[in-house]
Amino acid sequence: MFSAPGVDRIIRPKERSRYQEPMSIPKVYSAINYDFRPISYWSPATNPLEVALRNVKGRNRREIIQDYYSRGLLPALSENLLSDTLDEDTRRSVCQIHPWFMGGEYLPDCCRHEVEIGRIELESTTRDVTSVRARSRGGRIEWTILRRTQLLMLGRPSFSIRPHDPEDSTAQDDAKTNIMAFMTKEGAQ
Repeated sequence: MFSAPGVDRIIRPKERSRYQEPMSIPKVYSAINYDFRPISYWSPATNPLEVALRNVKGRNRREIIQDYYSRGLLPALSENLLSDTLDEDTRRSVCQIHPWFMGGEYLPDCCRHEVEIGRIELESTTRDVTSVRARSRGGRIEWTILRRTQLLMLGRPSFSIRPHDPEDSTAQDDAKTNIMAFMTKEGAQ
């Protein structure tokens, strides 16, 4: 208990309960459906664009694929540009066009049964990309945060029972802590 001279009420520290309230997400962007929850992260793609983009790492290549798809020209793109990962020579050539083409191209390949479920894309010189990925492991979903060739999961791996489970406050707290630690670390560099 804390009290100050001349104050007639006592301020008690808030007691911690075993139950944590679900994390509150500020609803800032009207174009985002904050109530959407996928049934599974591993559902089959429902259209050709989803198939084409599923594991493409490069941010600019993803934009090119979306542009070609919207114009009905997806078959005109070379297989190399549609691949998940560019070979070293192509990656070097593309990145010489402009540093923006580096964004996402240096991310590690997805592991078996792993999918990207979210991205943080910075408007920087090299359009840095941070990838949030999920994979099924022992009946739970393990997810990791990666940037270029680094695994950025700080502390223990984060797990949840269902995709983006608002009732699983432990996984949310882990995620919030890991992302905040990463962003703080990045801001300090």
